Amino acid sequence: MRNFSATEALEYAKRGLLEDWIHEFLTTSGKNEGLSTGLKKEKRFFVGPRNIDLDKLQRICGPEENIEYHESQERWEGKVQRILSGIKDGWEMPPLIVMYKKGELSIADGNHRHEALKRRRFKKYWTIIQYDSMKELLEHEKMRPAVFFITGTSGSGKSTLVDYLKRDLSFAEVHDFDEGGVPEGADENWRKQRTNEWLEKAKSYQKKGKSTIVCGVSVPEEVKNSPAYDRSLDVHYGIIHIDESEIRRRLRERGWKGKQVDDNVNWAKHLERYVKAEKEHYIVDGVANKPIQVAEKFIDWIVRETTD
Repeated sequence: MRNFSATEALEYAKRGLLEDWIHEFLTTSGKNEGLSTGLKKEKRFFVGPRNIDLDKLQRICGPEENIEYHESQERWEGKVQRILSGIKDGWEMPPLIVMYKKGELSIADGNHRHEALKRRRFKKYWTIIQYDSMKELLEHEKMRPAVFFITGTSGSGKSTLVDYLKRDLSFAEVHDFDEGGVPEGADENWRKQRTNEWLEKAKSYQKKGKSTIVCGVSVPEEVKNSPAYDRSLDVHYGIIHIDESEIRRRLRERGWKGKQVDDNVNWAKHLERYVKAEKEHYIVDGVANKPIQVAEKFIDWIVRETTD
């Protein structure tokens, strides 16, 4: 039986599955299906879990008369006492879930846990912060600059992804790898030269505190071997995965012929192998997810990698 501990939530977050963990917890042992349903109504952004000072978190449930969700003293005390007993027996609690609103962090789930922690003289505890918009997230979070090369075979949806990222990520400079045009007969040497140019731009954006996102056919090995490459750029690699049958279908619809299609299938396998070899990588299925879902997953990844 799962215990939905803070440690488990941290592991899910590392794998890019924090939102999945939140809803699994709320609809099972968390017994807060109402919150889960409400969160699913709109796109949300989740940061954490991180250790946060308990005094910075505002309870919205308790026995106080003027509190938003009033609970009788008897009911409140009974729940808090059960949690205190659990802590005494070594129970590792789930993280608190808080909402950011107008500069304040209100506890959406975990009001009783918060009270028990304070009575046990905890100063901090693991907390997940929920933001209702990118604007709110940027109001409260300090974003550190990083570089993201997102690749994929022809027809995978990179150009569409650029449009979504440009619209939603104001803290980053978003570019198509092929901006400025592709010369006739463009080859590996041209790609390496263009990769180096993007890294030089990334350095200039980094000085301004901005992240760089480049979508196009880029190869991790070529990035790392570029003269302009520097570890301080904090480079991450992403890929839109398209299975072979779908690649063939999409390219045939574009009028591509046999050898062209075969070469692209092989190139896609080559790209994915190199991306998977990198520690800082992320893969999104471009068939199982609609274009907007692909964009949302990459946005969540980028936010996760750039928040302190």
